[in-house]
Order: sequence, then C-alpha cells, then structure tokens
Amino acid sequence: MAIYSTNKYLVKPTSAPRLPAAPEQYAQQYGDQLTNVLRLYFNQIDNVTGSVLDTLGGRFVSSPSGSFYDTTTQTAAANTATVITFNSTDSTVTNGISVVSNSRLTVTYPGVYNVAFSIQGSNSASSADNMTVWFRINGVDVANTAGISAIPAKHGSINGALVFGWSQPLALNAADYVEIYWATDGGTSSIAYYAAGVTPTHPASPSVAAVLTFVSSFTS
Repeated sequence: MAIYSTNKYLVKPTSAPRLPAAPEQYAQQYGDQLTNVLRLYFNQIDNVTGSVLDTLGGRFVSSPSGSFYDTTTQTAAANTATVITFNSTDSTVTNGISVVSNSRLTVTYPGVYNVAFSIQGSNSASSADNMTVWFRINGVDVANTAGISAIPAKHGSINGALVFGWSQPLALNAADYVEIYWATDGGTSSIAYYAAGVTPTHPASPSVAAVLTFVSSFTS
C-alpha cells in the first residue's frame, strides 16, 4: 500500500548521501566531513517526518479513495435482490479504486476501507414502501450490513422522496470488490435521478453516490 507525497515542492523525499571514503590513517578532516554529511542527511529526515507527522501532515499524503455516482433511474421488482450500478467516476478524487462491470467497486491495495453511500429514493405508490440496502464482498452478503428505509408515499402528483445512506468499514484484500444491493417490498420504489433544477437553480441529484476511503492497513 503506497502512501506518497502529493507535491514534491512541499515535501521532498530523502536521498541517502554518498559517504566519503575513509583514509588509511586517522584524519580529523575526514571525521568532520563525515559528520557534516550525516548531519545534513538527518536534517532531511527530520524535515520530512516533522512535516508529515504534525497536525496538518495529512495534506501531504495521498491514500486510495474513490468517488462514484449514477445518472440514471434504477428500478427493481418487488422483493428481488438487485445490484446498484454506477456510470460515472469523479476522477479528481479517485485513486487506486475503480468500477468493474458497472457495479463492482474494486480496490487495488489491501486494507480497511470505509464505504459510504447515499441513495435518492422515490416512491410512486399511495403508501410508504420499505427499501432494504446491504453490502456484498466478492458476491457474498456481508453479515449485519443491511438497513431498511421507508420511502414516503406519493403526495398529489409528486412521488414521495427520501435521501438516505450510511457508512460501513470493510476489510478488503487486493482485487476484492464491494457491491451495494437493494430490494423494495412493493416494487413501487426506485432509485431516482433528478435533473438540475431551474427554479431555484440547483445541481442534478444522482440516483446513488458512493465513496470508498482507505482507513488503515490490516492489524495483526
């Protein structure tokens, strides 16, 4: 798992010095030269560790992360496990994680990841409809990760709407993938995309968005 400087002008990597060759007989000049070379090298190390490990050091490093969303409305039959798909990636904040087969959030490096998502639920029925969401890793349900949200009933000609989501820490090996599944009790709810608004002006609402963030390496 690589953690590296994001700006070579802010934190410069250290480089091992070339030590001077020792003379056959003791010479104070050689000792002074060797001490000075080592002093400069240790100063480099102190500068790097001091910059990275202080309270603002996180701004100098980059860890795997991924941000994905979908701009379509997704539907499912009643009481049917259905995978959530993604058709867009925010490349400005995505590194070391990718979407495979439109649904598999796949990691390059092993470790503990925090997975967070938000869903824009829409219900066309005159009564509330429960939507269940859960995680799978490599096609297998992850125990104790399901949640149920009631999507409000339609009011007048407007579908009921509810944005909901949560986060979940998951331990993943290299090349593992996470999928988000959902089901609707009545089949009347969808994961809806809303276009940008005009009155008032506002951005579009993706049907679903998910973010994966590297937390730490595995503990022994």
